[in-house]
Amino acid sequence: MPKFTVKEIQTQIEAQKIWPVYWIVGPETMLANDVLKRLKKAVFGKGNDDESFNVEKFDGAQARGAEIVDAALSLSFMGGPKLIIISNADQIKEAEAIEEILGDAQVASNVETLVIALASDLDARKKFSKRLVKSAAVVMASAVKEYERAAWIDSLCKKRKLNLSHSIKASLESFEPWSLDVIDGELEKLSVLADPSQYEEVLSVGVIGVKGSDFVEAVMSRNYKRALSLVRDFCNKPDESLPLVGLLAWNFKQLTLLIGAEQGKSDPPRLSPFVMKRLSSWSKVWDFNGLELSQRSLFELDFSTKQTPKSALGNWSTFIRSIKGAGA
Repeated sequence: MPKFTVKEIQTQIEAQKIWPVYWIVGPETMLANDVLKRLKKAVFGKGNDDESFNVEKFDGAQARGAEIVDAALSLSFMGGPKLIIISNADQIKEAEAIEEILGDAQVASNVETLVIALASDLDARKKFSKRLVKSAAVVMASAVKEYERAAWIDSLCKKRKLNLSHSIKASLESFEPWSLDVIDGELEKLSVLADPSQYEEVLSVGVIGVKGSDFVEAVMSRNYKRALSLVRDFCNKPDESLPLVGLLAWNFKQLTLLIGAEQGKSDPPRLSPFVMKRLSSWSKVWDFNGLELSQRSLFELDFSTKQTPKSALGNWSTFIRSIKGAGA
């Protein structure tokens, strides 16, 4: 069989045509996750949970092919179909053993074990790779081509109910490095900004941009004195201060996700290495309680700024004081 595109596999899943082994290759994790979600729904129905007893997970960097085969051939703990998810599948040792569980597609209701492997690459020179292409569903989650970016941006905007100008979409198309996850992260940032008219200005300078980027850095690193010294520069200029409220809200949300992931309570945010590095540095001076208090204070700042703009300096100063006393 040839390698399949994500769209081709989606069509097969809708027709209830399911392969016993899926080998999803490529850097676009959003596409891979979409295939995974659709397969789980087709085979296990709604409400299937990765933490259920019918799911086994392997890290290919630490697993051998025989281990995966044994898991695939064993009965599920709670009965019914069994799901096996393999990350870093291109690093599996003695992967040839997996040939034992390859096979043709069948009706979803007949599936006993579903194996989904996530790999960054597929070495076409290896015999095992050729066997996969012939007897498994090799799905290409390839990087989105430049001429396809506009259509994907429109699709992601539709999901988030965002109506962006052509110039903003053009800026998104030119992002580098470009991936669906990166663009979706940018759209999430735009969706929380208070003033849509500021989208283009904020977008043009990145996640922590705009004139007050130094102020955002001061707040997120909890540099109380530095933040106070900068606030007078913009607090009485709504066109500069309102976008900062949105940027701070976005950064607080991502920082909460990151700290939660470090404590095993949530999945980490999917952002560029540059942004993740900055968030990691900020996480050292924050905890959940502090973030909750400061986010509440930021909400009050947003409300009071719109209601009593003449007290802008006082409103911002009250917020800044909250980051000092929020705990660490």
